[in-house]
Amino acid sequence: MHIGNARVGRGKLLAAGLVGVMLSAGIAAAALGVAHHRHQSAPRVPALSTTTVVRTDLTATASYNASVGFGAEQTVTATGSGTITRLPTTGSVVQRGQPLYWIDDQPVVVLYGATPLFRPLGPSVPSDAARVRLRSDQAELLVAQQALTTAEDHNETPISARQDQLSISTAEAAVTTAQQQLNSDQRHLRAATAACAARSRTTPIASASVGSIPAGSKVGAAGSAGAGDSCADKPADVAAVSADQGDRRTAQQTLGQARLSVAAKQYVSPAGLAQDTAAVARARQTVTADQAGLNQASSPPTGQDVAVVAANLAAVGDLPVSQAHVSTWSAALTQAVQAFQRAVGMAVTGTLAPGQVVVVPGPARVAGISAHVGDDAGSQVLSLTGTTKLITFTGTGNLHPGQAVTVSPSSGASVSGRIITVVPSGNQLQVEASTNDPDALPAGSARVTVTTADRRGVLAVPVEALLALANGGYALQTPANGLLPVRTGLISNDQVEVSGPGVHAGLRVVTAA
Repeated sequence: MHIGNARVGRGKLLAAGLVGVMLSAGIAAAALGVAHHRHQSAPRVPALSTTTVVRTDLTATASYNASVGFGAEQTVTATGSGTITRLPTTGSVVQRGQPLYWIDDQPVVVLYGATPLFRPLGPSVPSDAARVRLRSDQAELLVAQQALTTAEDHNETPISARQDQLSISTAEAAVTTAQQQLNSDQRHLRAATAACAARSRTTPIASASVGSIPAGSKVGAAGSAGAGDSCADKPADVAAVSADQGDRRTAQQTLGQARLSVAAKQYVSPAGLAQDTAAVARARQTVTADQAGLNQASSPPTGQDVAVVAANLAAVGDLPVSQAHVSTWSAALTQAVQAFQRAVGMAVTGTLAPGQVVVVPGPARVAGISAHVGDDAGSQVLSLTGTTKLITFTGTGNLHPGQAVTVSPSSGASVSGRIITVVPSGNQLQVEASTNDPDALPAGSARVTVTTADRRGVLAVPVEALLALANGGYALQTPANGLLPVRTGLISNDQVEVSGPGVHAGLRVVTAA
């Protein structure tokens, strides 16, 4: 008896990726000989079940749920303006240079490439709109500069403030002086007028004493003479008061004008001046950008969209093959576009706009139509897919392009194919496969069987023939109770690949009953 060894059962995974479980040792051995009674007979030895090591082909497979279709859809939206006038049919296939749909009875044509047209392409002619925008922005810059100039002229500074205050103070002092002079002369006039009135009421003196009064002398109100004739001075005083009043009016007018002058200046604060300066800077930047855009528009367009147009025109024969890879617009490209437009029925302009072509990776199939004839452009029109029928599924394990698959649709016969793309997605793989007979495979759900391993001409035994050893590993047991250690390999359909010293095709080994 082999203590601690066990058979590998059917259908279970081995520790190293094999299928098997430990079975209780069923190996025939000598009876233990423990007698419970002197006359008890020895147990019968059971018969051994054996099998033969064979040389065969083993194949391992994995199965996954899958869907059959034409791959991811690409949405097509009509750009620009106009009305949709014709549409294709669902399921139709379009190729390079063919119309996909029509806007205002003009075909929108298919081109192949990876970069869509994102701007008008053609000879380097700046648009009228760009010129108008530049002129408008230049006018705004001029207005901003004029506003800044005015602000600088009215910029309030300490010096200008002192000058304005000095002019007003000087005018106010002149008004005060004129008023003071007028007040003085008015007092003098009132005094003279009062003296003259008093004199006119004085009684003439006696004739006897007339001779004692000097000739030309006047007698005042008290009867004295020699103090001047107030009545004679009155006209001069009146004239002085009138002149003073004129001087005061002049001084007041000067003061008013000074105040009006200061008020009219409308001083701009430093913050306002800074805002006007910033406005000029922004306007200047805008004009500079407009001018740069105009200059760029005057240069031939360059980019990947130009390269797409050139490659397609070369492919259809309208452009020399030597220019198939150019990426800068040229006169030759303009002529080629004109020839292409003439051939496909487009208006011959020598230019191409984004709404006139649809760029796709290759031949495309119309998967669905969402627009109607008469709809306005600018909305979704249809969806496209590739033309190759694809089997897509999520798998695990060792999957790679080129692996053989068998596709079993929900109805119909199975079809052979191969994996074409494998894209990791977390712990899983997004897989696409194709078949050589796509018409035989209906769209819908399917079951995919992938050949994950294929071993040709290897030695194999039933899994039940493996004996798991107590110290690890596996062995085959011969009918003579000999043990042959083996290396295990691929398992397929309850057969396991084995190899090792003494193991050969035709070898008889013990297996579980």
